[in-house]
Amino acid sequence: MGNNISEKYLLSPYMAFFAAHCMQLGVGFLTFQSAITKIAGQDAWIVVILNGLIFHVVIWMMYRILNSEKKDIISINQVFFGRWIGNLLNLLLIGYLLLFGGTVLGTFIEIVQVWMFPDLDTWILNLVLLLLASYAVYGGLRIVIGVCFFSLFQYLLLFIYVFLVPYFHISNFLPIMDHKVVELAKGLGETTFIFLGVEVILICYPWFKQPQKTERWVYLANLAVTFFYLSEIIASLAFFSKDQLIKQIWPSISQFQFVQLPYIERFEVVGVSSQLLRVLPILCLCLWSVSRITKLITNIRLTATVPIYAVLFFILVSLLSHLKVIDNARLLLSYTGMAIVYAYIPFMFLLVMIKKVKTE
Repeated sequence: MGNNISEKYLLSPYMAFFAAHCMQLGVGFLTFQSAITKIAGQDAWIVVILNGLIFHVVIWMMYRILNSEKKDIISINQVFFGRWIGNLLNLLLIGYLLLFGGTVLGTFIEIVQVWMFPDLDTWILNLVLLLLASYAVYGGLRIVIGVCFFSLFQYLLLFIYVFLVPYFHISNFLPIMDHKVVELAKGLGETTFIFLGVEVILICYPWFKQPQKTERWVYLANLAVTFFYLSEIIASLAFFSKDQLIKQIWPSISQFQFVQLPYIERFEVVGVSSQLLRVLPILCLCLWSVSRITKLITNIRLTATVPIYAVLFFILVSLLSHLKVIDNARLLLSYTGMAIVYAYIPFMFLLVMIKKVKTE
């Protein structure tokens, strides 16, 4: 249903890397270091590695589902659960993506207001970014994935940590493995949200040429994101003491304040501005995804639903105008994402495997 995509619109398999990468790189948003350190302390870096490995398994299950059915998750839900229940699950997926994009955009606006323009009205930046995202979505998925490419420029910020090496204290990592398994497991729950977003491949899958070949690119995206978050947590643990890091709201931006470069008096302004390369691709992909799901459910053209969802995003982000509200939204997103990653995807994997055994 609705998956007869013209050959000329299909994307090269490697482009799946940009889609998965930009989504996973979004929700962590400079804040995860303090949250995980409260639980896992100096062993926080171990938790990040473990979560990266877990998401490798999640991706493996996703591709067993997709490769077996050769459809996107919207059509798979309709096949396994029928039209009504299947579309109810698809509506819940729309809600998840709206919350995902809204939380990321709301967090970015909050950071800009705190660190750059305290008097900036939320609706101005909200409107400008949504107009840019809508324009990209009207260009099609190829343009959206092209915007996702710019998220790679975030890796340039990792070189900034070289200037902070004189402030690093390796003793902050000692003693290693000093926390119980229960504490590490709880830390896994706290950091699950920073790896969320790879589920977008469940929607984009039919849009790739030979979609089975995209699997290795999505694994590579998860590996790159794991490296990025691992670099951030190691730099934060080395720079701050445990007690200092726990009290930091945005540890990475606080570190940027110590960077001294010619002609740049406040490097944290550069760091904050660069986060736009995270936010805009996520907003584009979320807006495209919810419009695509709606088209498959209702047959309403994507061009008609994009403005509607842009307005919904605008309203949602306007409501996320305070740090406490954003934290609550991020917590809700974390719980919803864990339900998808640890319950829904494994359940669908089991259903597909049972169906495969029966047909054989």
